[in-house]
Amino acid sequence: DNLADAVVVDGNLIYQSGKQYNLKPVVAEVYDQGMGTSYYAVAVVRKNSTITINSLKGTKSCHTGLQKTAGWNVPIGFLIDSGRMSAMACDIQKGVASFFSRSCVPGADKALYPSLCELCKGAGHYMRLNNATELYQDYNGAFRCLVESINPDDWARDVLSTDYELLCRDGTRAPVSKWRECNLARVPARAVIVRPDVDASLIYKTLHEGQQKYNDFSSGFKMFDSSAYNGSNLIFRDATTELRLISNQTYQAWLGDEFLQAMTGIDCDPDKLPKFLRWCTLSTQEVWKCAAMAMAFKNQTLYPSIHCVSAENQEECMKMIQ
Repeated sequence: DNLADAVVVDGNLIYQSGKQYNLKPVVAEVYDQGMGTSYYAVAVVRKNSTITINSLKGTKSCHTGLQKTAGWNVPIGFLIDSGRMSAMACDIQKGVASFFSRSCVPGADKALYPSLCELCKGAGHYMRLNNATELYQDYNGAFRCLVESINPDDWARDVLSTDYELLCRDGTRAPVSKWRECNLARVPARAVIVRPDVDASLIYKTLHEGQQKYNDFSSGFKMFDSSAYNGSNLIFRDATTELRLISNQTYQAWLGDEFLQAMTGIDCDPDKLPKFLRWCTLSTQEVWKCAAMAMAFKNQTLYPSIHCVSAENQEECMKMIQ
């Protein structure tokens, strides 16, 4: 509608804004000089367990929150995209509830999927995000959930990084210090998005001059501090150390292949899902196999359901599909 020119959003919304509205990321937040403009989503397990990324089904899980980038979208999207988890006709919460035995997913619907809230400490119909009573939300909360899932008293003791390991995408495990090599995806930092016709250099010039004048050492206004407004992460994240111009200003380039694959896995619109998939077969034997495939898919509640149709040859199939 051209009623605004810029906003800062996270990776999930960068994906949505690029795919649906053709907006582009132009300036990124930097949180740490060593990390640059990204961080990594990791899956953590106890070192004395035998769990790998290939044996997660039936285990317990702790998440930062429903639809959170590193704690939900990336890991769940990866499991779906890699074929380890079913999307359950675009009901992602149902798919997760069927995959893990018990979980804590702050923000999940406790009434429909009670197992998603079984490990949580909060109360109420929904385990709401940003609920002060929910001890297991966000990064620290999810890790506390993992620590206390075996023994509630462990959180009060010394928690050593050597007691835990990371799950790698290839089915191996690694020490937590190897997060650059063993992770589920590189997660891009939040970024300023604008319309495709906006000159990014002008946006950056304004913000760059602002961050030089109004940094943590200025006496008045501070760009990366929200405490004066009784809030946190207002406009920019408070952990931001600087803003940096993005060179390749497409959402695909900024998000990266692994993050895009995870988002593709979780990006499912039930309104666009067909009620059934008509499969064209070319012989009696293919009809038999198609019927068996349809039954097998149904038994595993895979959607859409398979319907078998017949044709004399491949050209006739193409005409039927057209």
